[in-house]
Amino acid sequence: MNQRVILVFLGVVSFIPFTSAAPAKYEDGKFPPPKPPEIKWTDLLSGKLEDHWSDMNCSMAASFKLANDDKGVAVLAGSGKPIGLIRSLRPYENFILEMDWRHLTEAPSAGGGGKGGSSGNSGLYVWADPVPPLGNCFTRAIEVQICNLGNGAWYTSHGDLFPIHGATMIPDPRFGVTGSRSMPIEFRGSKTGEWNRCRITCVDGTIQEEVNGAVVTAGYRSSPRKGYLCFESEGGPVEFKNVRISELAGDPALKPEQVSIVLPEGVRTTCLFSGVSLDGWTVGDGDKEEWTFQDRMLHCAGKAKVEISREVQGGDFTVMLDWSKEKGVTENAVPASLTGLGLPATIPGESIHDGWNRVEFKRSEGKVSVTINGKVAVAEQPMPDQKREQRHLLQLTSPGHAVNFCNIMCIDAGK
Repeated sequence: MNQRVILVFLGVVSFIPFTSAAPAKYEDGKFPPPKPPEIKWTDLLSGKLEDHWSDMNCSMAASFKLANDDKGVAVLAGSGKPIGLIRSLRPYENFILEMDWRHLTEAPSAGGGGKGGSSGNSGLYVWADPVPPLGNCFTRAIEVQICNLGNGAWYTSHGDLFPIHGATMIPDPRFGVTGSRSMPIEFRGSKTGEWNRCRITCVDGTIQEEVNGAVVTAGYRSSPRKGYLCFESEGGPVEFKNVRISELAGDPALKPEQVSIVLPEGVRTTCLFSGVSLDGWTVGDGDKEEWTFQDRMLHCAGKAKVEISREVQGGDFTVMLDWSKEKGVTENAVPASLTGLGLPATIPGESIHDGWNRVEFKRSEGKVSVTINGKVAVAEQPMPDQKREQRHLLQLTSPGHAVNFCNIMCIDAGK
């Protein structure tokens, strides 16, 4: 007959059967405990900046500087100018990323009512597209907020997670929620000029962020959930160090719609207009007053038909740029051309409209084509000269009215 042990708790009597039967024994190794994942770190700031990163619509050379501090630690310094992004050379799916970051300018609210400081803004993008949307300075991604703007009702200066430009994410209700934004319920950011430690874990569309040792935000059902990493330049100087990543096993059932735009392996991007100077461009002496730039925009006054040009290396590539013409102008022609491709000097486009437009010149395997706003303007045709080393001139032309240009990029198919 089995014995019984009587437990009395808060006046309630419970009877728990007791048996002297020995626990089951298993053969050694037959039911081993689960092993923790093996963490192998890759330093994303080791060597040269271009070893792990590429221009996007922001130039690494003009806007970011990699140098060692007095302790020999690699520090990536971003000037904040212009507004734009650089990206990782390759996409990532599931991973743990750690980094330190700090802002060097005080938040406006620290001086009281916007006095005493300039805004500092930046961010880390995960699962990002390598090409920005039409006319935009950012891209589709999940953004990890890294700003120094104070704390408001719908944002904070650290830890916010939110989808942008067509990405989706459900914010974890354990934290603060504003729309699709996951927000910290306590502020754990360091003072301006002091370093913050950040750990971001991304697995199968779930993202969790830790700031200075505490989990502050999370989101799930993100899409896309494979894509590039991006550092954001947006207005103020910011520094990063100890940036490292450990990749985790991917999802074998990952669907195409859950993946960002992915470029072929090794493909780099060259930002042809840095947003901070006209270095690399040739402008006629009498035309300099016609061409001005502010932040990410290159503006042509259009008082006369003038031209600006820069050299583009040969090989296979896609040169893309966005432009915006004056409202009401009926002329439907691309204010840009590439020499040496056998293309007409002026390319008309039925799909050109008011507002922003995008043209892409593609050279591949001795053939060339042009698309405008995603529609074929010049069907693929053989080039007159198929020498891969041939260089070309990208020419931007004022058609006699004001034009704005941005996102002037060359996506190099690899040489």
